[in-house]
Amino acid sequence: MAQRQQSDVQRDAVAAAVSWLPLIAVVATWLFWRSLLPAEVASRFGSNGEVTSTLPTLLLVGVAAAVCFIAASVGTASANREMPASERRRTFLIAGVSSGLTAAIWIVLAAIAVAAPAGAEPTMGGWGLFAPLAGIFGLVPYFIAAKTRVDLSGPSRPEMQLTEHQSGVWIETVDVSLFAWMAVAALAAIVTLVVVVPIDQGGLESRVTLGVFLVIFLGSVALARLRVRIDSRGLRIVSALMPLLRKSIPLGTIREARTEVLEPANWGGWGYRVAPGRSALLLFAGPGLTVDLMNGKIFSLSLRDPETPAALINGIKTTSLGPNAR
Repeated sequence: MAQRQQSDVQRDAVAAAVSWLPLIAVVATWLFWRSLLPAEVASRFGSNGEVTSTLPTLLLVGVAAAVCFIAASVGTASANREMPASERRRTFLIAGVSSGLTAAIWIVLAAIAVAAPAGAEPTMGGWGLFAPLAGIFGLVPYFIAAKTRVDLSGPSRPEMQLTEHQSGVWIETVDVSLFAWMAVAALAAIVTLVVVVPIDQGGLESRVTLGVFLVIFLGSVALARLRVRIDSRGLRIVSALMPLLRKSIPLGTIREARTEVLEPANWGGWGYRVAPGRSALLLFAGPGLTVDLMNGKIFSLSLRDPETPAALINGIKTTSLGPNAR
């Protein structure tokens, strides 16, 4: 059974890696063709094949890269998701189709512009058939992904039995491959953008794009590795790579702890999410620790094995060992 689980992990990892191919294709073709591409490329053709509208080349490649980056990130996140296999594979399919079509649109429009003779107007020709066919790419990670279902059952409110003179400490380092890969991809995008469009030559669009990728890079680095500690003082989360970023919840402010299944779709995505009366640090979909606070609010954190920390918090609260535990 353990070998089968390891095999499933490997299949999901391969599917996640394949999800990055469209982004690689966009960046590679841009670097290869950039000296041949005009400032604007044809984006729409009329019934007679004439060009009816154009788009700035940098804008088009930027949008294509952004869409492929987001889709690849979602696909990578799916590799870490503990959920029904059908939903995980469906995520790979949607992400793959979106990135495949987007990359194909960029490659087709860029290839048409490069292939056009000097001074002649670009023509679509048979290139238009390539883009729809690229949507088939979504089937590749879909069929690679593991089909095993993950059991998410477990206690909702575990409690560790402690004597009056006992306490406990629970420490875990959480590595999140999703954010690690996002940091690598964002850094690659920053380097590419700086090389392709130097800051002193780029306009407002390139500066804004660079700023967006920089924010993505810093946020991803901060969440790529976290240290979580639970003891009689409460819950503390610290970024291992950016120690100044941390969150602490004193034990006296916690009413109880429980486990539940956390879905990024219910929170609006991954990362630190805030909603009225609740907040969460979503690292992956699946099991998580939720603490109900005395003020009626809740805080949730993705953890692979949340039963032990939840049981420890409830056990300390029950034995009144923490400050203001009751």
